[in-house]
Amino acid sequence: MRKRFDDTQAVDGVSLAIEPGERVGIVGPNGAGKTTTLLMLLGAIEPDEGSIELVGHRLPAGRSAAMARVGFAAGYLPLPDRLTVIETLELFGTLSGLDHPVRTAREVLGELGIGHL
Repeated sequence: MRKRFDDTQAVDGVSLAIEPGERVGIVGPNGAGKTTTLLMLLGAIEPDEGSIELVGHRLPAGRSAAMARVGFAAGYLPLPDRLTVIETLELFGTLSGLDHPVRTAREVLGELGIGHL
C-alpha cells in the first residue's frame, strides 16, 4: 500500500499478510505512517496504490462486512484541529462501518433542523 498527502509520502510500500488468529501490533516512531496504515486497513481512507482484502472482503466495497469481524482499539487517534459537524459525523460514520456516512449524516442533521452546521 502507498499513501501520499500533498508532498508527504505517509506510507511507502507496506505489505501485510496476517493469518487467522494472529494478533498484530504496528509500532514505530512518530510520523512513520502507523495511523495512516491502520486507517487504510480499516477502510477509513483509500490507498493511492495497492489493494486491501480484510477477512475475505475486498475494501472499500466489502468494508461493512469486514468491520463486523474486526476489532480495533486506539490509545490515541489524532484528528485534525478543526472538523465541521458533517466532517466529524462522516469520519466516525466511516470508522463505524456505515455504507454512506455523508448521506446518513446529512439526513440526521436535516431531521434535527441543524443541517447548516
